[in-house]
Amino acid sequence: LPAYKNEPISARDLYERMQNGTAPIVVDVRLPAEWMGLRIGNVINIPLNQMEALAPVKLAKDEQVVTVCNSAYRSSLGIGVLERAGFKQVASMVGGSEAWIEAGFPTIQPTGPGTAASLPTRTIKLPDAMEAAQLKRMLMDLPGTFDLVDIRPPAHFRDYNLPGSRNVDLADLIGNPAYLVGASPLVIVDRDGSLAMAAGGILAQKTNRPIKVLFGGLEAYWNKADAGSAIQSVPLPAAGAPKAPAAAPVPVPSAPKKKSAGC
Repeated sequence: LPAYKNEPISARDLYERMQNGTAPIVVDVRLPAEWMGLRIGNVINIPLNQMEALAPVKLAKDEQVVTVCNSAYRSSLGIGVLERAGFKQVASMVGGSEAWIEAGFPTIQPTGPGTAASLPTRTIKLPDAMEAAQLKRMLMDLPGTFDLVDIRPPAHFRDYNLPGSRNVDLADLIGNPAYLVGASPLVIVDRDGSLAMAAGGILAQKTNRPIKVLFGGLEAYWNKADAGSAIQSVPLPAAGAPKAPAAAPVPVPSAPKKKSAGC
C-alpha cells in the first residue's frame, strides 16, 4: 500500500494564515451539533462519518486542506480518509480546538445559553390534539365549519362513523394537495389516534391550514362521548315562549352494540 506523509499545523500557524489570507481550506470533522456550538472560525463542517462520501463532492483534491476537531484525534483520522480519496495536501491541526482556545484565539460560540452559534430558529408545527368531548361539541354546534376525514379501512368506516365524516385513504390524504387548501380546520380520525397523529404531523409541516387529530381515536369517542347514540343539536326556546310539553319517558336502551375491530 502507498505510504503517506504529512506535516501537522499548529493552532498559531493556522490562525496567522487565516489573518493574512493564506489559510488552507479548514474542515471541522466533528458532528454538526458540536460545530454549531463552538468553532474556530468560518470553517466547513464535514463529519468524519460522512467524509468519504462528501469530501470529493464539496472539496477540490488539489487544494490544501486542514482538518480540525476537539483534540486532533478525529482530525487525524480525517486526513487518512482524505488521502485515500486522492487528496494530496492535507494536514491536521495539532491539539484541536482545545489548543486553539488555550492559545487565546477567537471562536464562534452560541449567542446565549442553550443556543447554537448563528443557528436560525426553526418552528416545528404539530397538529392540535382534540378530546372526544370537544369533537362532539363541534359536531353538534358547528356543523359544516370543518372537514372531517376518517382514515380507517372502508369496512370499518361502514360499520361505524361520525356524522359528516368522509372515508379517505391514508396515502391520498398525505399526497393530495387539495387537503392543504382552506381556512377551515381539517379534523383527522382513526381507530386509536396513532395513524391520525402521524398523518396530521406530516400535513402540519406543509400547510397553514389548522390540522386537528382526535386524541385516542374513535375508540375514545365511542367510550367517552358517543356510546353509540345519535348526535343531535337541541335549540334553546326563545325568551317568553311557552314551555314545550314534557317528553314521554324514554325507555332505557339496552347495552350498545359491540363494534367490529374498526372501532
